[in-house]
Amino acid sequence: MPITYWLELLRRSLVGEVAEAFPTLAGFSNAQLLGILLGLTAVFGIISRFSFKWCEHRAREKGMIDMLTNY
Repeated sequence: MPITYWLELLRRSLVGEVAEAFPTLAGFSNAQLLGILLGLTAVFGIISRFSFKWCEHRAREKGMIDMLTNY
């Protein structure tokens, strides 16, 4: 999950050398974590874009866009 890598980078930026005591993602450098984070963000962004377009297309086919619901 991208949040894991984001939190690890945040922890490393805030506590510096002390972050090495946490063994969670100690095998990765900061550059590797940033690359993983950017890669996953791009992948999830592309997936969400196509998912939204497909859902919007289905809603238009069913006539649910601009439908009056009387809520």
